[in-house]
Amino acid sequence: MPLPVQTVVPPGSRKQNTLSVSLPVHEGTVSGAESRAAAENGSESGTTAAKVYLGFSLLLVTYFAFGLPNVDWSGDFWEHAAVVRELSLRPFAPRHPQFLSDAADQFYSPYAVGVGLLARGLKLSPVDALAVAGFVNGVLLLLTFPLLVRSLTGDSRASFLSLVFTLLLWGQDPWQWSGFLHLSTLLHILPYPSTFATALSFACCGLYARYVETGRVSVLACMVMLAVVATITHPTTAAALAVVLAAIRLGRGPLRPARIDVPLAPGVMTAVIALAVWPYFPILELAAGDSSYRAEFHADCHELYESILRRTFPIIPGILLVVWRARKNLRDPLWLSFLGLSAAYAWGWASGVLQFGRMLPWVVLTIHVAVADWFTLQLCAEQCTPRQHWWTRSLQAGLVLGLVAAAAFSQAIAGMEPLRGRSEPKRFEGYVEIARHIQHDDVVLGDTQSSWVIPALGGRSIAADHPQAFIADHDERRRDVAMFLDPATPAEERQEIIEAYDVRWILLNRNSSEVSGSVLQALEQFGEVVDQVGSLILIEVAEGARTGSPAAE
Repeated sequence: MPLPVQTVVPPGSRKQNTLSVSLPVHEGTVSGAESRAAAENGSESGTTAAKVYLGFSLLLVTYFAFGLPNVDWSGDFWEHAAVVRELSLRPFAPRHPQFLSDAADQFYSPYAVGVGLLARGLKLSPVDALAVAGFVNGVLLLLTFPLLVRSLTGDSRASFLSLVFTLLLWGQDPWQWSGFLHLSTLLHILPYPSTFATALSFACCGLYARYVETGRVSVLACMVMLAVVATITHPTTAAALAVVLAAIRLGRGPLRPARIDVPLAPGVMTAVIALAVWPYFPILELAAGDSSYRAEFHADCHELYESILRRTFPIIPGILLVVWRARKNLRDPLWLSFLGLSAAYAWGWASGVLQFGRMLPWVVLTIHVAVADWFTLQLCAEQCTPRQHWWTRSLQAGLVLGLVAAAAFSQAIAGMEPLRGRSEPKRFEGYVEIARHIQHDDVVLGDTQSSWVIPALGGRSIAADHPQAFIADHDERRRDVAMFLDPATPAEERQEIIEAYDVRWILLNRNSSEVSGSVLQALEQFGEVVDQVGSLILIEVAEGARTGSPAAE
């Protein structure tokens, strides 16, 4: 934030004047000549930093454009694709995206509705629509990232190095989760709702810092609107955002309640009302959550507390830089953000509410920004220091760049994988062929992988491998699928499962550990094989098997 700098004239002097200059510095009082030189240097270095960031962003945008079409999608992507498919077909009255049910779904967010309408308007498949949305999310991240850096450091010149460190400065096998912006997983998570929510959160940080500086209610209103969208889209990202906003308020505003705090009450009330009236799913009920859903969700997050040192060791020394900022200013927003996020992360482990492990990407991000800000200040200070210190700055630059290069090698190799082209078809292309036979509301009983993919391409599953917030009988559904695929299950019990869920198709992957040869033979009595693509087998269930009447011989 620009600071007013005054020249101090001793009392008794004939001439006393005050020179006020806006400087992009962190702290301190200097003479008029020094302030003019620093202002010119700050303006020049700021322009250079902006150009470098722009150039690097254009390089990344090109990477997004060429890389996204080549990604072999997997994991949670298919859950989001199923959501987009349902919203593209029934945008205003969707059913559950995966099961033949009218239950709500926790991923019916503003982001998903927008992508669904995009798919509907442009007649895109859910996969293609999400790839387009991923590109847009990538651009939004690049546009809003400097806003986050400036809100935490008071200066956006460190944006380039912060982004480089965020992409590359990681340890061995970093987490392949959404929210982590390292290069090896970036393309895969760009279409995810959490990435969209992260970009909005960066914008919220910049807007709130601006509001604290200016007190303009219009800026606050814009921030509240974006925060509501981010909260509905990905609540755990919004929790991290709340911590950072509190740090910005404490670090950049007055300690005591002031005029800027008065509009916050109606702003918060408006946000709560907006969350309560969201028509696609009851977000406040989701916050309370079913106990089994919460337990499963927390269990999934256990990985976020594993192998922390191995996965983050290059940035561990950066914690000293964060603490050093606190020694200079206990109200430093970056230090307060790191402290609050780390406390929330640790509390998640201590309390068993492992969902707070999702704070970890933000904890690491604050360290990346701290290291980048220190390094940027060293480079900028070089222009203002005597020539004899040049070698010191060069040594510092060499050490940091060497560290980044050593840590970044594996990230860069993994991140370039989608650009190399593919010698084999994508894993999901077989499902695309199979789905040509299946209508949207046909129930498909399949192994875990098939049940994950098929709702995004056509048909409904019976159960899923991931938590479901609003499906009360999900545990029973899982047991039924496991029983159906168990070689020891008698034909009569399989028949009951087919009737209970009105199963039209059976889709099995012979490469799955859940599918044995004896099961495949036993299923022949329920219908006939209508298609085989690679290891995938699609069986159409006979009408008699669906209704319980004897099958035709």
